[in-house]
Amino acid sequence: MKKYFAPVAVLLITALVLPGCGALIPAPLPTPLPPEMIGTEIVQTAAALAAQTALYAPSPTATLIPSRTPRPSETPRPTRTPSITPSPTVTFVVHVPSFITPSATRPYLSPTPSRPSENYTPKPLPTAIPVYGATVYSQTPANGTVFAPDDDFIATWLFSNDTDRIWDQHEVDFVYYEGDKFSAPGDWVVDLPKNVGPNQTVTISVRFIPPLLPGTYRTTYLLHEGNRYYIKVSLTIVVVVPTP
Repeated sequence: MKKYFAPVAVLLITALVLPGCGALIPAPLPTPLPPEMIGTEIVQTAAALAAQTALYAPSPTATLIPSRTPRPSETPRPTRTPSITPSPTVTFVVHVPSFITPSATRPYLSPTPSRPSENYTPKPLPTAIPVYGATVYSQTPANGTVFAPDDDFIATWLFSNDTDRIWDQHEVDFVYYEGDKFSAPGDWVVDLPKNVGPNQTVTISVRFIPPLLPGTYRTTYLLHEGNRYYIKVSLTIVVVVPTP
């Protein structure tokens, strides 16, 4: 019986020892990866970590740029108003001449023109030598025409130059010579309106103002140049006071 007990005991001891020894044997190392796969995994890992970091990282807060504070407007300085001492007021006195209201017998001139001074004496003409170098073709109004007192009118004459020289408008005048003075002021001497050559005609006009008193009036004019005259003409009018 001792022969069989010894082998059995060895077997039992061996069965108990072997499991404990298995824990002391090192585990096999994992198979190493190729270098290119290691790089790929590193890149993929880094990309995944970057994505997670971007996903969970807080959004950046926008920094606001402060708005420009406007400068306060400058208060304008008050304008200095110079004081002006008013000058004394000047009073003008205007004398307005009175006019006579035109009557029904004076339909075309208003107001009544001033009458020539009865004391006016025209400048005496030098001794004039008649040369009879002109012809009067017409006269308006005709001699003997009746006018009311102060009823002014225009008289006209048509003359022809019968000489062989030109009548210069600055040298030849139609001037009052003698008789009643009832032409308007300024019409004592009338210039020719133009130069008049030989065999040409010219019309001369004079303004007259009939006297206030009734009666017959006659005035004489000369077509005069230097110390000679070419023609003498007379105008006769009759002044009649209209019956009311």
